[in-house]
Amino acid sequence: MTTKTIVLSSIDQPQHLYYIRNLLCFSDETLGETTTEAFTETLRRGLSSLAAELPVLKGKICPTASSSPNPPSSHSSAKQLELRYSPHGPDPSFTVHDLRQPFPTYPRIRENKFVLHGQNCYPLYNEPTDQEQGAVVFVRVNLLRGGVVVCFAVQHAFADGLGAAMVLEMWGECCRAVGGLNERGRKLKVEEGRMALEQFWVSEEVKSQAKASWDGPVLPHEGMKRMSESEGLPRNYENREKDFPEPLPEEPAPRPPLVAIQISMSYLKLTSLKSELTGLLPQLRGATSDQKEGPPYISTLDVLTALITLCYSWQQRITSGGSYVTSSMPKKLHIAVNFRNRTAPPIGDNYLGNCGMGTEIDLSTCSFLRSADEAEEEGEDEDEEKYRRHKVARMALRVRGAIEALKPEHWRDYVENTYRSIFGRNHDEKILTTVRNENGDEVTRDIEVPTNLFISSFARFPLANVDFGNGIGKPDAVRNTQGDAQGLVVQPRKWEMDGEGEGEGEDWVVTTSVEAVFLGYLEEEMRRWGAVVRREVW
Repeated sequence: MTTKTIVLSSIDQPQHLYYIRNLLCFSDETLGETTTEAFTETLRRGLSSLAAELPVLKGKICPTASSSPNPPSSHSSAKQLELRYSPHGPDPSFTVHDLRQPFPTYPRIRENKFVLHGQNCYPLYNEPTDQEQGAVVFVRVNLLRGGVVVCFAVQHAFADGLGAAMVLEMWGECCRAVGGLNERGRKLKVEEGRMALEQFWVSEEVKSQAKASWDGPVLPHEGMKRMSESEGLPRNYENREKDFPEPLPEEPAPRPPLVAIQISMSYLKLTSLKSELTGLLPQLRGATSDQKEGPPYISTLDVLTALITLCYSWQQRITSGGSYVTSSMPKKLHIAVNFRNRTAPPIGDNYLGNCGMGTEIDLSTCSFLRSADEAEEEGEDEDEEKYRRHKVARMALRVRGAIEALKPEHWRDYVENTYRSIFGRNHDEKILTTVRNENGDEVTRDIEVPTNLFISSFARFPLANVDFGNGIGKPDAVRNTQGDAQGLVVQPRKWEMDGEGEGEGEDWVVTTSVEAVFLGYLEEEMRRWGAVVRREVW
């Protein structure tokens, strides 16, 4: 059996550990008279048809013959992983799980707006099994009482969110063509996918030919560099153990109970707040940015980032009287910035491979709050509401200034570093907490927990209007996840394509987990700004 091999570039390699999971939700009412057996058979045959047209979907991510069987480290050289597939190999994994007893009913999930992740989530998208691990694509059909949730997972080293959406759309066309229907539409859609794949492989060729541009010091995804706010220059992570020693506590400190929440704010209220804050910027610009020429500009996402960062900090500091540092209080704000259009050569929108080329900016929320407190003491007579708006405006302008100050030498690989810094240990922050030892005595210990906020300026997954036909039609809802909701993630439902446009859109939604004791205050604080906090209840 002929096996074809595609070597992954150093840009794509770190992402082989993650999957883009697209959750498609169908109710019994949506399916109508379509039986479960007919539903699953249509999906299975559609997947088989798609894999026959695009055999690369049958492949798996494997170590190269010359490399170690261990996963590549962040400092590994290029060409250590490869994608192997055979045009005549078996179809991608397709499994059906009957979850009609241990799980809640489908209508109950729908009442909760299909929030399928958080502290109280159910495993509708478990980690890949041994059979699925490394596969380019795998599908799980979860049967619930009253509906079905289909998990369509795409290897992150093969595609980013946009590429995964394209593959999902092609799958829908192939399902519509089952039984000979809409054959022309299927061929057109698959041909588009082929063209995107060809663009992907061409881009890989360009990368190998332009080594000085892609793998040299200008794009330090090999050197693991990161922006340091205090230095204003990249910091090399190869010496991070030396710079930030990691003494482990003798025993892990208990974490207070957390609850999963959703924060939503309407497009109209957010743009209105942005207009109001923009009016404050001329008088604030001199104190917060070195760039004094040209009209001040902040994006809607900058405003939302600043607002949630500050409210998330205020609600814990004020409730605790400022004397208790909680384990979930954010110490730093991590901002992932997209550089895909700034690369040389640029990565186009039709690039199906992993286009998560970007960088991360670290902004210390503690230092900002301290400076804001000092300003508050100097202006005690200032109106409180006006002062709060000044704080949000300053923070938004600070975020925008940090993004605009980025230079090409600050680019780096996106997923592997940001994932570690969000969900891994904090190397440069120590958090003191009071716990009881085995004798019942209170002792103060250092703990290291994931306490950082994460704002992504390109977390978009356009998966609407996927039509499977054949009595299945369009899903009630489509959700996307990488399987971890411990960080604060802004997932804009509306996208500012050029940074200037303000076309109408839906609510902006944020998901996160907070300590239960602070939930009431956070709801009150966000309500002052026109945002709604909902607790995820199952």
